[in-house]
Amino acid sequence: MAWVLPTHTIEAELNGVGGGWTDLTADTTSDRYRLSYGIKTHRPEVRVAESGTLAFQMRNDEANSGALLGYYSPFHAMKRPGWGFGIPVRLKQVYGADTRYWMGRLDQIIPEPGQFESRRVACVAVDFMNEAARANAPTPIQVNKRSDQVFSAVLANMTEQPALTSIEAGRDVYVYALDNVSQDTKVMAIWADLAKSELGIIACVRDATVGQTLKFEARTTRTLVTSVLCTLDNTMHGLEFPGGRSDILNVFRVKAFPRTIGVGIIIAKIDAPIEQAINPGETRTLFFDYTDPVQRDTKIGATNQIAPVATTDYLMNAAADGSGANLTSSFSVVASFFSSSVMLAITNNGTIPGRVRTLQVRGDGIYALNPVTAEASDATSKATYGANVTSIEMIYQSNALVASDASLYLKEVFKDPLANVRAVRFLANQSAVLLTAALTGDISARVRLAETVAGLTVATEYFINGIEFGVSETETLDVTWWLAPASTTVYWQLGTAGAGELGVSTRLSY
Repeated sequence: MAWVLPTHTIEAELNGVGGGWTDLTADTTSDRYRLSYGIKTHRPEVRVAESGTLAFQMRNDEANSGALLGYYSPFHAMKRPGWGFGIPVRLKQVYGADTRYWMGRLDQIIPEPGQFESRRVACVAVDFMNEAARANAPTPIQVNKRSDQVFSAVLANMTEQPALTSIEAGRDVYVYALDNVSQDTKVMAIWADLAKSELGIIACVRDATVGQTLKFEARTTRTLVTSVLCTLDNTMHGLEFPGGRSDILNVFRVKAFPRTIGVGIIIAKIDAPIEQAINPGETRTLFFDYTDPVQRDTKIGATNQIAPVATTDYLMNAAADGSGANLTSSFSVVASFFSSSVMLAITNNGTIPGRVRTLQVRGDGIYALNPVTAEASDATSKATYGANVTSIEMIYQSNALVASDASLYLKEVFKDPLANVRAVRFLANQSAVLLTAALTGDISARVRLAETVAGLTVATEYFINGIEFGVSETETLDVTWWLAPASTTVYWQLGTAGAGELGVSTRLSY
């Protein structure tokens, strides 16, 4: 028996952000849609979701609601009013009492040509993680801040903001964080370092109100999750296992990076005079990475930077070798400081060309020292499958013992080869329970799998890491969950309510 399909609606804000949602579903083709988002791997070093996508097709012939050819071509004279790149698009799904939304922005609009093709328009909307992949958010160095506070600081510097956030308190306080961020560092790269340092998760998930909740998940969250969303007991249509011995993870090397500070040093400097002249009225913009004053090939972070002072930090002359008129008083140097670089705008306010003879920036240098690597491995797995090493750099973590605890934790979670199940696929129409789980289940929900042929003879628990599903012409809800291992090993997680009562609520953590 096939159960009724959840109703689905594709909507767009054609009247601008906040202008109200317009139902486009009647103009979509019979191929319906495919939604994909989250983390598409079980590997522990990948902790930030990729850009989520909603792919769908629109009718572009006269059979659409506007009865106009080219109604969904963005550059057509008869284009639908308000239709175009960047507009908000959302998917609404309803099954029984449950409603879920996913929201993004229209990123691709690809019309098929008219006479010999189907006159459809392929569309792709992307979620907020795409904004994180595109945006720079140069944020000042964070001193003695938890990982969630660092995350919030970076988010606050972004021009675009998510509709909703869910931010949990991190476990550690970092002495210094973001000291590797330059003017061009993408938010996604910053979050990748941050998530590995916390061993947490950053993702955009569906919700019951707007469909765009940006989630920062501390590493304790999956430890505390106890309820099981659903069980797939030999009812899946696909199960992806590791393909070879090298896919079985059994050695974990986790790096921490102790830091030291150099007070009042020259953190950026040109190594030779600049031969080319800066003409009167001209401004030149230069970027410098912060480097060690003795070993200029060693990059560092910096704080407490000092605005450049004439004569001390910059000298200008008519000639690069220092001969000719001293023109320093006719020049200005304005600095824009970033955590690992500086932008210098050099302006010639005088009447004759001048050349930069000396140029430097002073401040306190922050040095990430040689990393301390902690290793944990499972001897039985190594003997059977060989040593397969996974390395994780906790960039902002200075405490070597935290790295050691992390390696032990990962070893315990991954030591069973069955922990490496990567994905499960099922058709949700098989039961009301599966339909509800498909609709309400999201990243970090705990699920249970049993599959006799593959060897999962005892139901094994996993966390959902990523999700893909779509509706086909046959009215089938096809669901894939990418998975990460869960562990039921008992361990006392000190200082956390719900996991710190010895012998009562203990969970594997650190």
